[in-house]
Amino acid sequence: MARPTVDPVRRSEAIYRRLLFAYPRSHRREYGESMVQLFRDQCRDAVRQGRLIRLWLQTLIDLLRSAPVEHVDAIKGGIMAIDRGVKPLPWWEIGLAVVPGILLAVSRSYYPLGTAAMVGLGLALIAVLVVMIARKELPAWGLFVLGLLIVGGLVTIGLRVADLIESRTAVNRQAALLLLMIPVWVVIGFMGWQYTRDRRFPKLAVALAGLIAAIILVSMGRFYYYTVLHKEGLLVLAVGALTGLANLAGMMLLPVMLGLPLARRHHSHALLLVIGAYSVWTFDSDFYAGYLLRDLPVYPFYVLALFLTFMVVGPLLLLRARSWRGQVIGLLLPVSIALISRVLVPLMIDAGRHALLIWLGDSMMSAAVLAGIGLALVLYRPRDDSVVAVPGEIKQPVFAGRATP
Repeated sequence: MARPTVDPVRRSEAIYRRLLFAYPRSHRREYGESMVQLFRDQCRDAVRQGRLIRLWLQTLIDLLRSAPVEHVDAIKGGIMAIDRGVKPLPWWEIGLAVVPGILLAVSRSYYPLGTAAMVGLGLALIAVLVVMIARKELPAWGLFVLGLLIVGGLVTIGLRVADLIESRTAVNRQAALLLLMIPVWVVIGFMGWQYTRDRRFPKLAVALAGLIAAIILVSMGRFYYYTVLHKEGLLVLAVGALTGLANLAGMMLLPVMLGLPLARRHHSHALLLVIGAYSVWTFDSDFYAGYLLRDLPVYPFYVLALFLTFMVVGPLLLLRARSWRGQVIGLLLPVSIALISRVLVPLMIDAGRHALLIWLGDSMMSAAVLAGIGLALVLYRPRDDSVVAVPGEIKQPVFAGRATP
């Protein structure tokens, strides 16, 4: 009995539908059926002309070329596509928002002023609390100092309590820190669950969270490799790295998740909470390379410029921008410059001394901080229903198939 003949057009269409999964979901949803219809018509012409193989070669080449472009556009769209108008804060509120960063920058460069900076931060916190009580709301200009105090306070208190537990019990310091992080991860999980009640986590957000975990795991693995591997063995190395991952990842994700309910009211200005919190991690602007620079006359000016760029210029441009796109560019540009400079400047001054430690130390921290800020940008972005359409701007679909000659 003869086998039924297989329609080459239907088989090609079925294969092509599966290949469309190489494109982002948004692109498939908007253009998928049009692409399939065009490819089906091209297949019919190609079968009649005996050029089906040639069509498939052209289609695969076009797919390999256009799918990555669409993914890049989708990533840009996840952060930049929504260009909703934003009302900038008045200058007096911006001044209150950036003054704590100025105090920290000056105290970091000129150590005798450290006490004055702490007093200024205390006064800023009191002002935030007074406004909260009077208005029954948290002002946007108080988010920076709040983030700084949340993470700085948790780190300081956590280390002190862990040392106390270690001195009075048989529990070591790392295990004590891990126990203290349980409430932090409970808060992170609760905030994440609240977020997913009305929408899903974007894929880009999941990827950035995974990137933060990978960066911290590599950094902690490097640290424990140099400190315990030769003394304790591989098991202690793995346990120490995973414990460090749980502690550091929790402290980096906590401000991002705490900013989710604040973003409902303050929108992208909730990023001030994250910038303030991450200032704790960048406070040691050259954790590994500092000894290479401290004897240089320009060292105080270098540190001052670094901190002002991260904690003042970035928030200032964020708060004065008049669109979402302007906020993203205004924040990311100075922050990226500061994070890259804290790695490249020590390497340029003395590239031969412990360059690997700088790459695996300072660069890992810079990358994790930048990924955390990117995660906040993705989660705090305006909703799709608030997009302001640009008249006359229509995106044309990218078809994987070309017209058969």
